Amino acid sequence: GGTSPYSFLWNTGDTTAVIDSLNYGDYSVTVTDRNACKTTCMDTLMGLATLGSFVWLDENRNGIQEEEEPGFANVQITIQAVDFEYSSQTITDESGFYELSVPPGSYQLIFALPSDFILTKPSQGEDDEKDSDIGPVSLRTDTIQVRARDVVLNLDTGCISECEPFTQAGVIA
Repeated sequence: GGTSPYSFLWNTGDTTAVIDSLNYGDYSVTVTDRNACKTTCMDTLMGLATLGSFVWLDENRNGIQEEEEPGFANVQITIQAVDFEYSSQTITDESGFYELSVPPGSYQLIFALPSDFILTKPSQGEDDEKDSDIGPVSLRTDTIQVRARDVVLNLDTGCISECEPFTQAGVIA
């Protein structure tokens, strides 16, 4: 309703119909029409959570990231909301790192590995920052719950070749 033209007054001092590049926080706008009728709307920008980390080639197949083991590029990761409809994808960069920004909620990450690769053993060793966190059969994480502005950067997984590497090829007689 109302009669145009309209004027706008945001709690930021802006006087345009649309504002952008906002930080997290509370915002309100008062809209006034030609007849001096007013309405005020308020909302809170909560912010996104960040999920991600590293996919590596587990060359020694022990389920633990060692310094010399390289990152695994171009692994597709899908994030899927558990409690509402939301899905997004990314791929690991040339160094094996990935990162996703999502609204607050509960999620699972699903990994699509290149052919001839499988996941290494999960939850090996004492350091949660250096183990594989993805189920080798389901190719997904446990459900992860995040709030606004949470940062979860320890969702790692190791990949291995389906073929066992030869350590001693033998002799042909």
